[in-house]
Amino acid sequence: MEPVLSYLHKLLNAQRFGGRTVLRDEKTVIVYDTPSWGERESRAVRARFPDCDIAVHSNESSLSGFIVIVTRHREPWAFASESAFLLAAAALLWSSWWALGYLQRSSTAPAPI
Repeated sequence: MEPVLSYLHKLLNAQRFGGRTVLRDEKTVIVYDTPSWGERESRAVRARFPDCDIAVHSNESSLSGFIVIVTRHREPWAFASESAFLLAAAALLWSSWWALGYLQRSSTAPAPI
């Protein structure tokens, strides 16, 4: 969640406009006291981190009257399935390259007498 936290600080320009981000756990960041949050910010976070869900809730403890909850969901098998796909694609490319070389060598070989 550290990359998400860092991106939120940059996106909201927290040093200039204020706002607080709290890392609640390894999957959740809560944004307090930010002057505004709209669809533009939600789209920016989702574009950078597609596995994040964003919810805006009213909250009296925030100076702005609302909080933004960013939750990151990573599928447990996502890394394994992505790796398997890349490995299969690499094997397919290598076997195609090998077959092409084999066919080129066999077509340029001298004919038997």
